Amino acid sequence: MNVENLRNNHPKLISYMETAGYSNDYISRLRREIQWILAEADTRGWDCYNDVYRSFTFYYSARAIASISTMASLGKRATCTAERAGGLFGK
Repeated sequence: MNVENLRNNHPKLISYMETAGYSNDYISRLRREIQWILAEADTRGWDCYNDVYRSFTFYYSARAIASISTMASLGKRATCTAERAGGLFGK
């Protein structure tokens, strides 16, 4: 996939966003994602930005599932611990 336009013009986008008052956090996240795309474009076999989008959605879906699973596991352990300790306020 040809990413030369992105490589050459993303500094203009970042500069515009800074001037327009976008949050530093948002700009930082966008910059990180652009750098990832530029670094991975040759090795991922992407043909178009739709392929990039599918990679992002797969990655973030996997992270969300892992996060939900971890939260459920922590919640279950907290409930079991509270029950063993006599409930939240004791018996």
